[in-house]
Amino acid sequence: MARFHYDNESMPNEPYLMNGTYLEITKRAMHDRYQTLRHMYTCLFEAHKNGGTCFDPLFYYFPTDDNVYTDIESTFIVGGALKVTPILKSLLSNETTMTAYFPNGTWVNLYDPSEII
Repeated sequence: MARFHYDNESMPNEPYLMNGTYLEITKRAMHDRYQTLRHMYTCLFEAHKNGGTCFDPLFYYFPTDDNVYTDIESTFIVGGALKVTPILKSLLSNETTMTAYFPNGTWVNLYDPSEII
């Protein structure tokens, strides 16, 4: 999380000064970051030590699935285990979800591990 300087008129962005919805969003983002930090640092260490990569396009893991070649700029696998599809554009005011492609396989929701896709 970046820290920005602000003047007396700007809204503070330090987590301990936030309240309401912004506090909850920030707490969830920080929790998610710390949940994946060990996985990412381990991958980066192994890539440094043995060579290799940590951020790979889906077609590295699913080369026979033609659908993974259509959106290579905005979805990737981290450390061979975590599929990431960030929201790269603003959603419309009436949209609350986005669609992401999951190749055939077993996928587990990080927020609810009992939910298998």
